[in-house]
Amino acid sequence: MKSPRSSLFINLIIAGILLVVCAACDSTTPIDEPPPGEDPLVECPQQSLSTWEFVGLQADNIDRIKALAVHPSKPNVLYAGSSFNFSAGLEGKLFKSIDCGASWDTLRTGGSYLDIQFDPHDPATIYAVPYGILKSTDHGHTWTDISEGIGLDPERRVTSLVIDPAHPEVLYAGTSGFHGGSLYKSTDGGASWTVLDPENRRLSNGVISLAIDPSDTEVLYASTNFFGDLYKSTDGGQTWSILLQETNESIDLLVDPEASSVIYAAFGDRGVMKSVDTGSSWHAFNEGLPVEKKIRQIIKNPQTDALLLVNASPNGQGIYIREAGSPLWMRIGIDEHDHGYYYSDLMLADEGQRLYFGSDGLYRMRLE
Repeated sequence: MKSPRSSLFINLIIAGILLVVCAACDSTTPIDEPPPGEDPLVECPQQSLSTWEFVGLQADNIDRIKALAVHPSKPNVLYAGSSFNFSAGLEGKLFKSIDCGASWDTLRTGGSYLDIQFDPHDPATIYAVPYGILKSTDHGHTWTDISEGIGLDPERRVTSLVIDPAHPEVLYAGTSGFHGGSLYKSTDGGASWTVLDPENRRLSNGVISLAIDPSDTEVLYASTNFFGDLYKSTDGGQTWSILLQETNESIDLLVDPEASSVIYAAFGDRGVMKSVDTGSSWHAFNEGLPVEKKIRQIIKNPQTDALLLVNASPNGQGIYIREAGSPLWMRIGIDEHDHGYYYSDLMLADEGQRLYFGSDGLYRMRLE
């Protein structure tokens, strides 16, 4: 017969083995589980081709979704910002989803969001523009206002922001308002700012759109408010030359990422103009668009070379696409959804296969 001591010893060994085995069995952490604080990578569900799918953020306490950003390598991670609606008493809000839009967390309340951007080298760093500029370096968990040093007041706000893709610590922020605005530059990720062109006052009407040449990031394009003059700098914003005058607001600018000599300018009343010689000459680029053109945004799909734009004119509002080599713009995504508000952002994700659009909520479409 075994002694109590030997039985106890055997039982301890068995218990130890069971603890090890159970610890291994109980571990449900997948191999690709992200480190603490980072976002997971989740595969988004498939959807029908060329039709809008409602993603979320449509509620009585949310105004229009006007700012969007999709994680560059994790398409399940989405950020969205809503606008401020004074008459309805609705504050702007900043939202985040890590499950392709199935659920949303409210990160901040207050402001009216115009833009959300990821640092091109570090997706843990995000910038949001609700009035000034907010910055997060921990995947959106905490935010810091980095607007100190930018001339803001109740009549002037940040209306444009670009990040130098080669040197992401270099930021350009344009301000605009009833009394004009300026252009500011930071070389330390927003910790400090200097005003550009303080003497010539070329940009004193306010800067409502900015673009940077990805092949030479010393080259910048800026469009001003009110009269809508379009300027170019080849020295990082220190000096400026005028390209177009009194165009009545270029709402958005795009430097072709594949051919930096090609520039597109989207106008609030003239549609799209295109330059193939870095802005020296321009021609209309509106074939297929309604006669009444009110273009709010233009983007390019780097996978297909197709251009997409938002047209906000009442008689032709919607999303239009111009395929590579096509002579015409064609409207896409016509279905039972009457979004009724085409002033919001477009955003491509999943290597150009998904198109997001913000309106009275967030919508998603799968492209061919």
